[in-house]
Amino acid sequence: MHELGAGDEQTLRNIFAQLCAQPASVIESETLEIKSWCSGERQLAEKASDSSACLANARGGIVLLGIEDADIGMRKFSPCPHCNATPEWVNQRIQDSTVPPVEIRVIDAHSLLRQTTGLPNVDCIAVFVAKSRRIGGHQTIGGVSRIRHGKDCRPYYLAAEDDRSKAPVAFAKNDDLSVSSIRWGIQRHKKKFNVAGEQWETEIDFLAHIGLLDRTANCEGAPNADSAISLAGLLLFGTENALRRYCPGLETILITPMGERRFQANIVDSYRQLCDSRAAILPSLSQEIPDRCIRELLMNCFVHRDYRVNSPIVIRASHDVLEFENPGSLCTGLSSESLLYCTPVYRNFLLAEGARYLGLCDKVGRGIDGVYESVLEQGLGFPIFESGDNHFTARISMSGNREFREFVKRRSQALNQLDEIIVLRFLFDRESASFRELCSAMQRGNMFGHRILSEMVRKMMVEPVSSLNLEWRLSPVLRSDIQSIFRIDQYDLDFEKLFGEERLHN
Repeated sequence: MHELGAGDEQTLRNIFAQLCAQPASVIESETLEIKSWCSGERQLAEKASDSSACLANARGGIVLLGIEDADIGMRKFSPCPHCNATPEWVNQRIQDSTVPPVEIRVIDAHSLLRQTTGLPNVDCIAVFVAKSRRIGGHQTIGGVSRIRHGKDCRPYYLAAEDDRSKAPVAFAKNDDLSVSSIRWGIQRHKKKFNVAGEQWETEIDFLAHIGLLDRTANCEGAPNADSAISLAGLLLFGTENALRRYCPGLETILITPMGERRFQANIVDSYRQLCDSRAAILPSLSQEIPDRCIRELLMNCFVHRDYRVNSPIVIRASHDVLEFENPGSLCTGLSSESLLYCTPVYRNFLLAEGARYLGLCDKVGRGIDGVYESVLEQGLGFPIFESGDNHFTARISMSGNREFREFVKRRSQALNQLDEIIVLRFLFDRESASFRELCSAMQRGNMFGHRILSEMVRKMMVEPVSSLNLEWRLSPVLRSDIQSIFRIDQYDLDFEKLFGEERLHN
């Protein structure tokens, strides 16, 4: 399929030499995955595709096919038992089974393996995988995406098999897209990703580049000059007339003590009106809530709502609460009590991908983290998430504690984990809390919870109330430090005692 470069050849020789003396599982790494010939061609194709996408979503690397994980001897090497399993076949299977297709080079490495091992009849196929250049990475055609962590392939995100936002909109034409919205999106993309110069001849070229329309396939009923426009493209950039015809459910209602306002613009224009700047509508109504939090929750409504339901997004802004409600409850497998560290599931993956290309929302798996970080650093209470009755609601209280906010601001270098800030904020509002309550607040398991609290004890942040470590509280010194934060100097040397002597040596 491809010729071996000098660097590739030496890399493979080193790997094969190590395999002669060690099991495959020992030498696997974050950039090396080793698979056997599997029980059949179908399984081999699935393993090769899944492993390639997994490596691409991390740093890239090499997938070796045809090596068993035998403990000793040369039994790990064998001839290929599948007549169709050529480098060309492997390349095609991986391209067909990953979305978008992973960038790979497939090498027939049998001659190099035979030279290194001295065995006359053994085979191996090497797949060189490039690091993904896609914002949302790659998934298999089954909708599963994994990312390499050490030697493990862990879930990255899940995408619904019937991504409605990916479907072309029948009869939609290029004229149904707002040129001004697209031009704003191009400038936003260039600024966000430091793209210099003009990369696209037309606005339509830009949309084709980021996958929101297909210039090679026309939607049924559309003239030849028009592209197949996805629902995601129309939602992001459609004109108001087109949205009324094709997406009547895309409406945002803002309810305030002064009355009700309705927005029927596309997502880009709605974003610009509602939260693009500090002077926009939502930040001006909710000045205590960080802009990052408002932007993330608004885009969460647009990206994760159910577009099969013709109900609007409803935002309620009062003097003490900002609330976002969107149609569609959480996808199967998700819970409002475990959103921080769950595997993200996307009902509208193409729409989410397009929004990331415009810099309107965070990278995969970082949105809810950002909400927690921003509100807790502001001294506000915990965000509340509720899912049920085919709706999802996010609620942020505008009341908070200015001492805690100042404490986090001054101690930001020492408070480098979200888990620690969660524990401190949780305990600051009460005399004590049980271990179970703290794990629930962190959304962590018992083992991880013990590790976090042990580290915080070492830093003299918290302490157990009893010898069994079932009840916890803030250390008296820390509580006093927070409560008197405006009366002590930022460089008070007592802070060194509070967070341990190790800071003196950093």
